[in-house]
Amino acid sequence: MQNKNNNLDFLSKCSFCGGGFSVENLVLLEEQEQKTILHVTCSKCNTSAIFFLSNNQAGILSLGIMTDLDKDEVIQKFARGAVSADEVINAHQFISSKGENLIELFKNNIKS
Repeated sequence: MQNKNNNLDFLSKCSFCGGGFSVENLVLLEEQEQKTILHVTCSKCNTSAIFFLSNNQAGILSLGIMTDLDKDEVIQKFARGAVSADEVINAHQFISSKGENLIELFKNNIKS
């Protein structure tokens, strides 16, 4: 997936309002040989989405997810990289040590 303008054929309309996307509102987050991840914001309603595009033997597969992240926030999140195995283990140990299920843990730790 060499040219991000070609990817816009799949992202031509906002699924929320039907407005159009433009190159100016497109952020290329990651590009590999068979995979492209984009963030786009509708110029009409300002709704944002992250699109995952994959090119394989069956053709091009696209998945779009609405998000409340603006372009700066999503760039920051993607720059961080993947969660490591150690981080997952640490999170599991932390949750287990509290003796609560995850929902109760969040409810008890939300600051008003």
